[in-house]
Amino acid sequence: MSSRRHRRLVLVVLAVALAAAGCTNGSDSTTTAAPTEVKIGLLAPMTGANKAAGQDAQRGAQLAADMVNGLNSLIPLPLAETSGLTNLGNARIRIVTSDTKGNVATGSNAVSRLVTDQQVVGVVGAYDPDVTLAASQTAERIPVPFVNGDTSLSYLTDRGLDWFFHLGPSVRTSGEAFFSLLKTQQRDQQAAVGNQGNTAELPNNKVAVLFATDKVGNDVDAVVKELTKEGGFNLVKEVSYDPATTRDLSAQVAQIKQAQPDALIVAPTAETMPLMVQAFSEQQYKPAAVMAYGSGYISDQALRDTGPVTAGLCRETGWSGELAQRNLAARAVTGLYRSKFNTDMTEEAADSFTAVLTLAIAINNAASVDVRRIRSALLSLDIPGQSTIMPWTGIRFDETHQNTGAASVIEQFVNRAFHTVFPLDSTGNNKFVWPAAKAA
Repeated sequence: MSSRRHRRLVLVVLAVALAAAGCTNGSDSTTTAAPTEVKIGLLAPMTGANKAAGQDAQRGAQLAADMVNGLNSLIPLPLAETSGLTNLGNARIRIVTSDTKGNVATGSNAVSRLVTDQQVVGVVGAYDPDVTLAASQTAERIPVPFVNGDTSLSYLTDRGLDWFFHLGPSVRTSGEAFFSLLKTQQRDQQAAVGNQGNTAELPNNKVAVLFATDKVGNDVDAVVKELTKEGGFNLVKEVSYDPATTRDLSAQVAQIKQAQPDALIVAPTAETMPLMVQAFSEQQYKPAAVMAYGSGYISDQALRDTGPVTAGLCRETGWSGELAQRNLAARAVTGLYRSKFNTDMTEEAADSFTAVLTLAIAINNAASVDVRRIRSALLSLDIPGQSTIMPWTGIRFDETHQNTGAASVIEQFVNRAFHTVFPLDSTGNNKFVWPAAKAA
């Protein structure tokens, strides 16, 4: 082959390669037309034991997309005052839901299908801790941004993943809120007896933990150990049980009762919560404070028929319908939610709404559907608390991709409804009832 023919062939091959590169997804080419639609994948358990949570998550995600896509100038939230993603030619957000069935393999495979078949540029949700762990690993391999707002495992952000972002409070954040409330109660008790200076005789100092040995329960136990030590509390008992048990928990509750803690922290599963309530009721036992993880299934409705044993129970949550009424944006969104779905907004719906809106803001800031640009935009977010519907100081991710603005609210079940008792500056007329036996 002559050198002239060889050079011509090289130029042709190079031109073809450059043309192909300009047509690939995620190109930085400025000539690529703006999309008319941007897809966000939602992982949710639409069937199975947690299908109610999945339905709420889908509703919240869709409401966020509707708000971005339409004109909602009365809602003071980012992207609400315009139509679509303004930096992408007013492209509309489309939610593509995939049913995880609460199954690890199903959830993990769903991420691949959403990216490959549906061309989503980001994923939100997952709900179940095990599903979230597996699905986020898949997202890391692809890669695609994964914004999670509904799973509290501390381990999620301890793995050093580049593409996983955690929005809500962690198990530790909630634990810190619990112990802050207990510290406040201690100070009040000391002041009442004129013992402010005697730290050697702190009242209400004994803590116990009762937990299922699943990922969340084990995480709670580890966090309680750390926080009791850091706060100067005395951890008097740790009692665990098999999360798959269908038998009563009388033996476990008896061990807690014998230890006589002032405060008990519990981490049940949705399936074992009724067994735990039954065991406490049968033994007619209730510590001065019971603080529960699992706000998704420890609801007003779930507790209203359990009798006096659950009166005074506290729960942690990253969302508060009560506090939403004091936030202009949250009040407007919860009103839209009720109007559209004829029911109150739940924590799962609020989490999903916030995850979709966060990802949409990042996509708009990136002015691109290139996943690397979207990831960079997520890292650069600095959204103030009043520009969210959550009771947080805002949304900004640290080096582990945990939202440093996330905060936990503590609610207490009094008069057959949950009311905010922490943070103290958010309680209004609500007072923390101590001991829980005084709660109606």
